[in-house]
Amino acid sequence: MDIYDNGATGNQVEGNFIGLDPSGTTAVGPNGKPLGNQGVGVSIAGGATGNSVGGLTGTPGTGAGNVISGNGGGVFVGDVGTSGNVVEGNIIGLDATGTKAADVNGASLGNASDGVAVFYATEITIGGTTSGARNVISNNAVSGTDLAPALTTSWPAITSART
Repeated sequence: MDIYDNGATGNQVEGNFIGLDPSGTTAVGPNGKPLGNQGVGVSIAGGATGNSVGGLTGTPGTGAGNVISGNGGGVFVGDVGTSGNVVEGNIIGLDATGTKAADVNGASLGNASDGVAVFYATEITIGGTTSGARNVISNNAVSGTDLAPALTTSWPAITSART
């Protein structure tokens, strides 16, 4: 899913299994082919502002939260002018329970690159200060969260609440 351009504002990506089957537990379809996207599961770029991936949940990956696993990458937020976006309440790189790194066939559920990658975007919030905003980010092939240099002094905020 791509949210792209400076006119892309206020979009909400909520309650999805991105890269997995409808149960949120399998990364391979009945034909033996991977279900995930070759690129990232969700991309916010090109000057998009004020968008959200997930939302406040009682348990990550439920309600407004997404399960984003088995893709080329999890969530990408990037480009100059991309700002004010939020990634919260998601499971990234595991099954829908947030506890399994592989499906019943042994296929990895992790994303092939970063769980969340932020490149040159500003004012990004990953997680939050309440337990309902936390993400579970694990089992991704490169980094859980990758923050590349920003062009301004406004760095992304990664916050955590543990209960």
